[in-house]
Amino acid sequence: MKTAITISTKGAEYRLPLFRLMTKILVEYEKGTDSMYYPMLNSLPRQFYNGVSMTKVCFRCLPPYAGWLTQNERINCSHFTNALRQGYVPLSQETIYNKQVTQWAYNCALTRFHEIYSPQRAKLIGPMADMINHAAVPNCEIQVDGNGNMNVVSLYDIQPNEPLSISYGEPRNPTP
Repeated sequence: MKTAITISTKGAEYRLPLFRLMTKILVEYEKGTDSMYYPMLNSLPRQFYNGVSMTKVCFRCLPPYAGWLTQNERINCSHFTNALRQGYVPLSQETIYNKQVTQWAYNCALTRFHEIYSPQRAKLIGPMADMINHAAVPNCEIQVDGNGNMNVVSLYDIQPNEPLSISYGEPRNPTP
């Protein structure tokens, strides 16, 4: 009898929306050129510079708090990969045992999501949202309607040739 390792047993149930997004990316990845998301997935970075991609030597070079944050991301990625390997997700063995592919999907989900603030805390990827710059004082925001459509709404009059900007998150937390 198989013992299920669930996300909640690892204390990361609040990360379930991120797990779902990672799984969606992997499902679409397996479809290859047959996926309607192929052009977007193909445009995503293949290399990331975060905790999931670091070596043990890298972790030792970081200040303690930054090291702790980045190691947590590596641990979360490991928990997600273990959950995929339990066989409850319709993915091929080739995909779920490919460390490079599962880390790529996790990093894409982690670095590209936009959260819908609802009871489910759903996370979505909007390819055009990747084109918007970061600013401490943004000039627009991304809103998601009830159908999952992302809309960019200006916060004030934006001048011609002024780049659109949103906040990528809390600047004192380097992980996101």
